[in-house]
Amino acid sequence: DGTKLAATIVLPADASGKAVDHPVPTVLTITGYNKAAGTYVPAIGGANGYLVSHGYAHVIVDERGTGASDGE
Repeated sequence: DGTKLAATIVLPADASGKAVDHPVPTVLTITGYNKAAGTYVPAIGGANGYLVSHGYAHVIVDERGTGASDGE
């Protein structure tokens, strides 16, 4: 329906500290608590540093109508 959802994508880094440029397993978290708040309280939607440091990408999305996502 064209509704835009707000997302943050956190990628693992290579040995030089740059984001990897190849496919990696990905964990998707959809939160109704505003993904920005997860910066302070990871349990409600912040990027999971443990997953990222172990080679996973982490995508955090504000569900429709919450946080920075559009819609109702």
